Amino acid sequence: MRDLGKKEKLEEAAGPALGKTLSIQRLDVCSDSSVAECLSSIPGGRVDVLVNNAGVGRVGPVESISVEEMKRVFETNFFGAVRMIKAVLPDMKRRRSGHIVVVSSVMGLQGEASKRVVFFWGGGLRPPQPLSSLRDRLQRRLRRLQVRRGGVLREL
Repeated sequence: MRDLGKKEKLEEAAGPALGKTLSIQRLDVCSDSSVAECLSSIPGGRVDVLVNNAGVGRVGPVESISVEEMKRVFETNFFGAVRMIKAVLPDMKRRRSGHIVVVSSVMGLQGEASKRVVFFWGGGLRPPQPLSSLRDRLQRRLRRLQVRRGGVLREL
């Protein structure tokens, strides 16, 4: 979690697992050093389940979004997930066990019915949905690690 000042709801949801089998750590998926620091703080260094849930969104006409803002969204939503997968996958492959959950957004599949071209720069990263493409590629290559497609409805 990038900002530990916002961890209260997570602590409530964790319930009795907090401090036993679950911990909340500071993590900025846009920073190699933050990823390394977070993973090195895990007792035993073993990650059994990786949930790639970090994401930022930006909705609007493409001409209204700066290239720098688009890069920021991709850095968090796509490269952040890649950074985390690269950090935990070698050990999961060595152990031949582990689970990777890739959370993206249906916003990447939607468009606006109008005469203007509109891009949705959210968790789905349209076009061409690179996070889902990454998930699909992992699914094919790592079946034994339980990389599977699925859907979950959640409040935005």
